[in-house]
Amino acid sequence: MVVGLPVPESRKGNMQDLNEMNTAALIARLTQLETTVREIRNLVGPFGTLFPDGSMLVQTIHGTKYFIDPNDEIMAPQLVVYRQWEPDLSAFMVNSTTPDTVFIDIGANFGYFSCLVGSRIGNQGAGCVIAAEPNPLMQKLFRKNVKINWSMAPIVLHDCAVAEQAGHVEFSIPAERAANASLVSATTKTSDIKMVVKSITLDQLAAGRKVDIMKIDVEGFETAVLRQAGETIARSPD
Repeated sequence: MVVGLPVPESRKGNMQDLNEMNTAALIARLTQLETTVREIRNLVGPFGTLFPDGSMLVQTIHGTKYFIDPNDEIMAPQLVVYRQWEPDLSAFMVNSTTPDTVFIDIGANFGYFSCLVGSRIGNQGAGCVIAAEPNPLMQKLFRKNVKINWSMAPIVLHDCAVAEQAGHVEFSIPAERAANASLVSATTKTSDIKMVVKSITLDQLAAGRKVDIMKIDVEGFETAVLRQAGETIARSPD
């Protein structure tokens, strides 16, 4: 049998004071969290400035700035409203990059991931970015984006497609969906802009380098790209 002893009045007072202190500390922390949440929400929201050449300037929550095609209905709305593209993949790139990272970006578009990774590599290590993009409009935006972001790693853009064979391939750009541009396929629409572009293989693009991270986004032609990547993969076990 356990008999509860009466709690002295002095101890009751101490316990009450402690509870009040804990409550005050909790309220202070909640207030601080509310303030932080409001600040974060202010960072995310519609943002885009049109330029005379028809491009739009945006800045992401990662700090990188981009000129984009405002007519693109795929990436532009995400970048204007949420100020980032593919949040999980963006976070992976940021957290996986070191000053010595060698990053290959196939289907680089206007350079979203190239500039994001390039900014994280910085200019103090041995890392670099090797990109390939066959769309002339995206090539122009890519090079502007490299210029406006400071202290990035060396970034080299190849104006070509990466395919199973070197030479030339037919390329298609959907109207208002530049992010979905790809090699010509059975699903290509007659309204798409079509052109012939230069192509190289992935092993040619890597040029003997050991690669740490590689992103391939070529709208369904990824398998063809990887068929000529054996040497690069063998050099890059990690």
